[in-house]
Amino acid sequence: MPVRRKVNRRRASASLDAWSVYLEAGFDFFEDLPSAGVLVDETGKPSMEDAAEAWQAYADDLLAIWAISRRHHENDPWAVEQFGLPRGRLRRCR
Repeated sequence: MPVRRKVNRRRASASLDAWSVYLEAGFDFFEDLPSAGVLVDETGKPSMEDAAEAWQAYADDLLAIWAISRRHHENDPWAVEQFGLPRGRLRRCR
């Protein structure tokens, strides 16, 4: 019988909704990340490694949402400034 893969519960429980504000602004204004099971430091920020993994997982969905909701004069989202666009993306999200 094959061995069942163990799921990392900390990362599996955090969703697109929990990460969206943090990846856009660089701050979790509504404290969604701790309630979703993401470990944060005393200032309420997750590790850069966790943020980078979340960005790779949710970048395409978030860029599609931001393309509709963001105005042209607004700055790029925090995650784009920190981690860049995901591979295969040539245009800016504005």
